[in-house]
Amino acid sequence: MGKQDIKFPLLSSDDSTRRKKWSKALWFLLGIVVIACVGLAIKGDLKFLGVRNDVKYDKRIRFTNSDVVESQKAVVAADDGRCSEIGISVLKMGGHAVDAAVATALCLGVVNPMSSGIGGGGFMVVLSSSTSDAQAFDTRETAPGAASQ
Repeated sequence: MGKQDIKFPLLSSDDSTRRKKWSKALWFLLGIVVIACVGLAIKGDLKFLGVRNDVKYDKRIRFTNSDVVESQKAVVAADDGRCSEIGISVLKMGGHAVDAAVATALCLGVVNPMSSGIGGGGFMVVLSSSTSDAQAFDTRETAPGAASQ
C-alpha cells in the first residue's frame, strides 16, 4: 500500500488562514460593540460613562442631609454637628485653629467615646497666618517598642 495524504479541513496548518479567521471574528465583534455604543448614544442612555444630556454637571451634585457650611475665614468639621459648633465658638472667641481642634476632639471623646478620645490618633493640617505655610501633622497613636499585644 502506498502512502495516503489525508487532509483535515478543520485542522488547517496554514497560518494565514488562521489569521484571516481570527481577524474576521475580531472585526465582527468590534462592529457589534460600536453599533451597540452608537445605539445607546442615540438613545441618550450612556449613564455608565457618566454622560447625560438632560442634566448639567453642576445640577447633578447631590448633597446629603448633612449640614453644608460655607465660610470665608475658617471651617470646623467633625463627626457630630455639636462638636463642630464647639470648635467654631472657640474660633469666634479668638482662639486659634489648634484650640478649636482640641476642643472639637474633646467633644468627640464625649459624644463618640468608642471612636475618639484621649489617646486616640488623628491628622491635622495647619496653615500659618504669618507665613502662609501649611503643615500636616500625623497624630496617630503608637505603641511602646516592647509591646507585643
